[in-house]
Amino acid sequence: MANNVHTVTPKRVVIAMDGSEYSQKAFEWYVKNLHTTNDEYEPILAYCPEFGHVFGPFMTGDTNAVSEKLRKEEEEVQAVLQSLQATLDQSGVIGRVVRLTGSPGDAICKLAEDEDADCIVTGTRGHGKLRRTILGSVSQYVIHHAKVPVFVCRDRHK
Repeated sequence: MANNVHTVTPKRVVIAMDGSEYSQKAFEWYVKNLHTTNDEYEPILAYCPEFGHVFGPFMTGDTNAVSEKLRKEEEEVQAVLQSLQATLDQSGVIGRVVRLTGSPGDAICKLAEDEDADCIVTGTRGHGKLRRTILGSVSQYVIHHAKVPVFVCRDRHK
């Protein structure tokens, strides 16, 4: 007699996380609105640190100072990654934390494509139009370049 066990591949959800309260709100939204306890979803917490400011205004010929700055930034990155893993552990959600490199928006879209994700969840800092125009916005980039649906979570209380 054939075994009629039907296994369902979990839907992968990339959750863009930067360690901020805004990304925490995005994770909370995922847990409240998408996550189920039957392993239907596999969340992937994606963190892409930005190191650009190390080489901008910090430009110096003092290699020891540069090395120390890079070491401190790597410690901060590791602390964020550990915090994201703790977020998963404390919530009881089984998922993965992935460290990305490069431009955050592009890296998030590429991860979603590489992982064959079903959607992306991201927070937004709610910058005004002028600030978004000048600085750019990761959530705006993801909205315009992702090949899957994107949920942008705003904090209604701000």
